[in-house]
Amino acid sequence: GARTILDRERGRGRDRDRVSIDDTYSSASQSQSRHRNALHAKFTAWLCDVVQMPQYLALFERSGKADARKIRHLSHKSLLELGISDDTDRHLILEEVHEYKRLQTQFEQMLTEHAVLRPLKSRLRAHAILTVEDLHS
Repeated sequence: GARTILDRERGRGRDRDRVSIDDTYSSASQSQSRHRNALHAKFTAWLCDVVQMPQYLALFERSGKADARKIRHLSHKSLLELGISDDTDRHLILEEVHEYKRLQTQFEQMLTEHAVLRPLKSRLRAHAILTVEDLHS
């Protein structure tokens, strides 16, 4: 009687704990997915709207480089390895990479210099806010 009820209550507690852990994992997974989607969307907007070379989007996606955090790491060599054989296109992309790096560095400096903003740095990154321009969109 009482032992069975107690065992059942303990079981419910474990089930509740398991559901809570599952919910937390699911929520974290959904958050990571939204973050990846936001980084991909920012990269797509950069490549298509800023660089104006949407024809290369599939190359970046297939290689796993369609991520706004990876823009600053693009180089002549990496673009060539990606399959962008046109010299002029590579140079135009790299000009925009340079500008993106400048904007990102400027934003990082602003976050570092202002004590009020410093604690927000990781939260802004988590929301794929990597430049001042990202705050406006």
